Formats: sequence, structure tokens, C-alpha cells
Amino acid sequence: MVKLISETGDMTSELEYTELNFSPKFSTDKFTLEIPEDVEISELEESFGADSVTLEEAEEAIGQDFLVFPEGEIQLSEVNMYDFSEGLGRHEVELNYSSEEDIPMLTLSIFPAPEGMEIKEGDVKIRGNNGEYEEMIDGFIWDEDGLRYSLLITNPDFDKEDVLKLTESMKLSSEE
Repeated sequence: MVKLISETGDMTSELEYTELNFSPKFSTDKFTLEIPEDVEISELEESFGADSVTLEEAEEAIGQDFLVFPEGEIQLSEVNMYDFSEGLGRHEVELNYSSEEDIPMLTLSIFPAPEGMEIKEGDVKIRGNNGEYEEMIDGFIWDEDGLRYSLLITNPDFDKEDVLKLTESMKLSSEE
């Protein structure tokens, strides 16, 4: 990638490499790291890994029920939960959806909507709410009933307009 333009709300960021060296020379000490003896090393997977949970456990951690896709064109294949209670003071639920052939289709992340970071009127309405489409990650975000929803399209054959139509059929997790 040589040039990247990212737009989020009213903010535009542009990154462009103007000089490229395709044959750089690095000394071997560039990749040597000397760690002090008193540093404690821990595995990242233990700190940031997800726990496989049920919808009921996810509701309990989030503190309310949340929107899910009904079984049909796509099936819920996995429910994971990340515990960010120490750093961010919240849990995040990740729902992975697949086709009947077990092909990944969508990933839906849900967490309490961050205060002071409301989604302004954007380029799209999702379930009657202001939403944003982020082309770089091929995903949508919107807030509804105090929760932030981040929906990533993981299958490039799944058209974004079809995904938007599918959000209209979402139901509360307590109804599934």
C-alpha cells in the first residue's frame, strides 16, 4: 500500500509514501531487543484472548440483551467475549456468522456505546439510526439502545446493500 485515505465523520486522514526503497539494508542489531531482567513477560493470548460463551452469558456481561441476526440465510457459528473491564471498563461480544456451507459471512461486535463518541448523521441509516460505512474495513457501525454495533463483512461476495437489508430483520438475543 502506497497511499491511504481514511474518512471518519468530519475527519480525513491521508498517508502517502513518496519514497520507496525496495532493497533496504539493515544491520542485524536492528532486530535485537535487550529486555531488562526485572521485566515480567506474559502471553498476550492470556490477556486479550476471547472466551467462548453462550448468548445468555454475553447478555449478562453486557448488562442487557442485544440485536442478533435470525437463523436463515446465515447462521450464528460462534459467540466470543472479550473482557476489557480492567482497561476500558467493559466487555465486548463478538458474534461470527457463516453460511450453511460454513463459509464466514459476517462478524458483529457489540459493546456499550462510548460516551461522548456519538455517531453523527452519516452516510447511511441502519435500522433508523445514524450509521457509518467504513470502506477500509468493509463494515458498518451504529448505536442502538445504548450499545455500539460494529458489523464487518467477512465474505467479499456478500453485497453491502444486502447486508443493510439483513439488519432490518435483526431481533433481540432474548427472543432467539
